[in-house]
Amino acid sequence: MATRRTSSPSRSVENGYLPPHDTELERALLGAMLLERNVYFDVAGLISSDTFYDDRHALIFTAIRALAENSTPVDLMTVGQQLQRQRKLNTVGGPSYLAELTQTVGSAAHAGYHAKILYQMAVLRSMISECNTLAGKCYAGDFDDAVAEYSTMTSRIDMLFAGSGTERHICTILKEHGEVMDRRLAQANLGKMPGLTYGLSGLDELTGGMQPGQLVIVAARPAMGKTAVALHLSKSPAERQGASVMIASLEMTGISLTDRLLASYAGIDGNRLRSGRMGSDDWRAYEQARGELGKLNIYIDDTAGTTLSRLRAVSRTKRRKGELDLLVIDYLQLIESENTTGSYKQNREREVAEISRGLKKLAKELNIPVVLLCQLNRAAEGRADKQPQLYDLRESGAIEQDADVVLMPFRPAYYPELVVSEYEGGPELPKDVGMIFVRKQRDGKLGTAAFRYSPDLSKLTDYHPDVPAEGRQLPF
Repeated sequence: MATRRTSSPSRSVENGYLPPHDTELERALLGAMLLERNVYFDVAGLISSDTFYDDRHALIFTAIRALAENSTPVDLMTVGQQLQRQRKLNTVGGPSYLAELTQTVGSAAHAGYHAKILYQMAVLRSMISECNTLAGKCYAGDFDDAVAEYSTMTSRIDMLFAGSGTERHICTILKEHGEVMDRRLAQANLGKMPGLTYGLSGLDELTGGMQPGQLVIVAARPAMGKTAVALHLSKSPAERQGASVMIASLEMTGISLTDRLLASYAGIDGNRLRSGRMGSDDWRAYEQARGELGKLNIYIDDTAGTTLSRLRAVSRTKRRKGELDLLVIDYLQLIESENTTGSYKQNREREVAEISRGLKKLAKELNIPVVLLCQLNRAAEGRADKQPQLYDLRESGAIEQDADVVLMPFRPAYYPELVVSEYEGGPELPKDVGMIFVRKQRDGKLGTAAFRYSPDLSKLTDYHPDVPAEGRQLPF
């Protein structure tokens, strides 16, 4: 925690104001720790050396902590010896000052209350410092730098509250869980899904839809329809459930994505749409699709060179406005690193791991699903069945670890040498049929969902083959 500490607090004036602090309260808390060893453990989750405004008090607390964590008695004598070993005893005012601390407080009865007040003051000082840094970036006039600093600042401030007593008794959580179950029952009675729909019945049955706080990875080799899947996952909850969706497109422009959405909606060949050579029926379908698509709460951010900080900043803003229920990012490997110095710049695996963890945290923070597209390495190309596996995830094993759900689209028709049957001994699988492998699901089962894919229309629909004998499954 970044704070302003000094042995002479009156010198630490920022913009004409003295930062929040209370040195007498600091003395009282340290005195209580010297009187009763258990006080340290009562407040250790809330207090650190940065909590203390006075440098002397920070040093004394550090000495107390070292003794307590090593199961050594904490009193005037042991703390004095610890400071002497560190050559800090004279710095804090010698044995006489330690003795004064014990005389400041009559008992340790209110130590917890005092610790909470000091913690809050330290947080306020840190927030002042963070805001001053942000103001400097704003005055400098670099918009992107200021936005990145804002996002980073909010993350750092969020971390300050880690010790603010956010833990809750299981009874409180059980009450909330009961309310969640009531909502689930109401949705079930209405035939509604508990999460946001994927827009494919097989996938919805396997997963229950996209759940709040989930990081969903959609990973595939090129030409497998990854972007088409992402667009389908974007428009389906917007269309069927009224969800607000933001697509962060790092590869394609907003116009290109809209081309695909309109082709899917209107049933117009994408090549004719992009060329403008359309007949009267096409134009009528186009105008109708524009009207229907314009009613959906879909937002497209096609800013090139987007960083994790910028994604956080934009997403938080839209979530506060009530305009974000689902975030779709296309794709992971195009998110730029915010670290540009030293060996870290060259360690892409570490960078990808940081981005992956950051997006999982964002999903949990905003309580929305985050769908992240990801490239696979070439390993699947060398296998006879060409089917993607978890270990094909490119650049970082952290992706698999952070993900709640991993979906892997696969189109056998892309490989002419493959002949895939619907069922063992049955007819060949139609060329327009693909599959989505659910390779990981933290809270559910694995399986496969089939779909029909029209590349010309960039459109996915359900695949409903003739139902085989009871109990038989598709082989993929």
